Amino acid sequence: MSELNFAQSSGRFDRWMDISTLRSLTIRNCHNLPSLFQDLTEAMLSISHSSLRTLVIAQRIDSGLEEKVDEFLDAIGSLECLYISVLTAERLDLARLEKHQSLLCLVVDSLNTWQKDLHLGLRGAHLYKARDLSVLAKLCPNLKELAITLPMIDFRNWEYQQPFRWSPAGSRSLTQADLVRVLEAIALFPKLNVLRLTHPPIVLVEEEDAGFISDGLIREYQWRHRQLAEQILLFLTDRGSPIQLLAFSPTVTESLELRDDNGHEWPHYYYLRGASTVTLPGGHKTNEVVAEPVNKHDISKYLDSRAILDYCG
Repeated sequence: MSELNFAQSSGRFDRWMDISTLRSLTIRNCHNLPSLFQDLTEAMLSISHSSLRTLVIAQRIDSGLEEKVDEFLDAIGSLECLYISVLTAERLDLARLEKHQSLLCLVVDSLNTWQKDLHLGLRGAHLYKARDLSVLAKLCPNLKELAITLPMIDFRNWEYQQPFRWSPAGSRSLTQADLVRVLEAIALFPKLNVLRLTHPPIVLVEEEDAGFISDGLIREYQWRHRQLAEQILLFLTDRGSPIQLLAFSPTVTESLELRDDNGHEWPHYYYLRGASTVTLPGGHKTNEVVAEPVNKHDISKYLDSRAILDYCG
């Protein structure tokens, strides 16, 4: 048995199953997860070697499984892809990944909803800090694809198409200062090519709460996400990051099905790192980092693991 899937079930595990050759385990919207993971952990501890390489946990229901997941990760080793998207605000303890230096793809989305009021109300309690990610960069140096939640930028009081710029160190807002520290930690990953930001859409105005987005606001979202993506890509590149693809994409499936000129449907936006040659006064030329919009369906060739852009469902 190489694959095992639990989908919208009671989450019962039959102990007669031989899991010594299991390479992929998917758990999606299941109940009784603490009991299921306890059984799975005991089963893994009973075998001499785990073959498991992919673990997917995608929950849109409150299941209270965080502690049991940590115990399960301790019982196995050598994961290559770990996908966790849960409704609760509890975070996976990244220190539990010490045995998984082989990890290539990591998705951790706590509070997997794009109801921004919930995220703003928690004041970042569900977010990983820069020190957490710095530790992860040392534990999992081979990581190529990462999806996490970052501090949100609130643009509601900004002027129309007022560009985002990184403020000098002494004059940054608390949110921007937190974002800078987290991005500095992300730049430490030596092989990271893909970064997915799973937090809710950029906070602009309240029209979307009423289920209405005008054509003008669609264009504003299009411009704002690309401009912010460019600044993030520039920030990471300047610090030596090999980043190639940046995605704004919650793990929930919902979208407003309002497609912009780049083929993006809010709240999912995807950008490749590009370069533009600029001629300076005196004829000197320099290359600047730009964010090239790309449709999700056209970027599979840039991914090692398709799980990095999967939805919770």
